[in-house]
Parts: sequence; structure tokens; C-alpha cells
Amino acid sequence: MDTFEKLRTSKGLTENDRATVAYVLDHVDEVTRISSRELARRTHTNGTAVLRFCRRLGFACYQDFKVHVASDLKRTDPGTTRLAERERALSALAKMAKLETGVIEEMRRTLDLAALQRAAELVLSAAGVDFFAVEYNAILAHHGAHLLSYTGAAVAVHETAEMCLRQASAIADGHVGVVISRGGRSGVACEAASRLASRKVPTIALTADTTSPVAERGECVLVCPYGDKRDMGDVVFHCAVRFALDTFYAMVFSGKYAQNAQSVVDDYNPSIARVMADGGWDTEAMTRLEG
Repeated sequence: MDTFEKLRTSKGLTENDRATVAYVLDHVDEVTRISSRELARRTHTNGTAVLRFCRRLGFACYQDFKVHVASDLKRTDPGTTRLAERERALSALAKMAKLETGVIEEMRRTLDLAALQRAAELVLSAAGVDFFAVEYNAILAHHGAHLLSYTGAAVAVHETAEMCLRQASAIADGHVGVVISRGGRSGVACEAASRLASRKVPTIALTADTTSPVAERGECVLVCPYGDKRDMGDVVFHCAVRFALDTFYAMVFSGKYAQNAQSVVDDYNPSIARVMADGGWDTEAMTRLEG
């Protein structure tokens, strides 16, 4: 039985105890931060009454009671992930845990396994991987590129409009494009996807809209949901894309398992020591690092 269940169902409580129960249940987050003396003041009791109250519930002391309240509160389902005004730490923690867990479960249920498998195969057979993402999405692109670098893949991130359009038109033969765009309709993402398609470059699209131009021009589409700002839409999309990229990385890593496992044992893999310079490769720095 958790602490809140004890508070709601305990029998034989005094009038002072019932007043304390009512206050604790209405101010759970505050109770984890105040002293027994302060709780006594707020419930119009005294320190001795608070100690007796805690012991009747089976706790050694008030501090023991507070620890259990905080621990049980972290496990309590907040019921919603929608933010309210001036969220407290424990409430925000519970809501974000519920949100991210929900996003991952939704991705597990809906992600196109065939598209995910095909995307991994494209990267495994590619000479290099080029990410195209601007502004907030560039953070996600760097996350994906960082992971793939550990598999020995040659990876570059193009994160400005100029870099995206230039590299989409001049991408090296044998490379694969990865376009990240929440709505799939932004000018830069659409134009980059269009240029990649015109050059017949295999493209992996991570977007929420399967009817968008970016999705229509992608060979593989990994659908990543999002919501409005009050429902933490950016966090939802970030979590979904991160989970897709993490899963994608696991597949690519396992596709060259013997090679990648050995690089982990050696604690250094020269093939990942690649340095980008404005959307291209700094060959001098590569030589210096790999030499």
C-alpha cells in the first residue's frame, strides 16, 4: 500500500490526524519541502501531534514520511500531460515522464517496420549519410549523426538554408539523404527533398505529415507525431524523432555488429574521426586525426 492509500484509508485517526490528512492530500508537493513544525503550524496542531500522526501510519518519523510521499508521488499518474499554470517540480516530472513514455509507446505501435528496415539497409550500403535540417530540427540531426558516426558511417549535417540547398544539388554519388521536418512543408525542407529526388538520391524522411511534399519525395518515411504548444508539441516531436533515430542506429550498428563491436573494444575507431567544414569534409583534419 502506498502512502496516499494509507492516508485515504487509515482508521482510528484523531481529529488532528484528519486535519493533517486533508492538508497533505491537498498540498502534496508542498509537504515534501516543509518541516514538521511548519506542517503543524499550517494544520493548527503541534510537532508532537505530527510525529504521532506519522507513526500511526507506520513511519519512523516525519522525515521518513516525507521520503515516502516524494517517492510515491513520482510514481503517481498525473492523469494528463497538459501543463497548468506554475507547475511544481514533482508535477512537471510526472507529466513529462507520462508524455515521453506515451510517445515511445505510440511509436512502437505505429512506426512502419518495413520503412525502418529499408532505411537501415540504405545506410548500411551507402558511401555516406547527409542530414538536411534547419533550426530546431538541426539539433535532432546532430543527435542522429553523432550516433551513426559510431558505426563508421561518413556523416554530415547541413543546417542552414544555403548549406541544405547547395549540398542537395551536389550530394556525392552513393550517399543517402535524411530530411527532418515536422510538418514536411517548410520551404527549405521541400526544396532540399525535391533536389535530392531529381538526382535520384535515396531519401529518408522523418516528419509528422505523410501527405507533405517531404514525405512524398522520401523513399522511406518514418512518421513522428507532434501536438500543439500547450500539449508540449515540440517535446513530443523531439522525443519521437529521437526514438526513431535511436532505433535506426541500433539496426545500423547491428548490421555491422562484428566490426562495430570490435571498435568498442578498441575504444577508438579511426573511421569515425571525421571533421566537417561548412557542409563538406575537412580532409586535412581527417588525415591528421586518422594518421
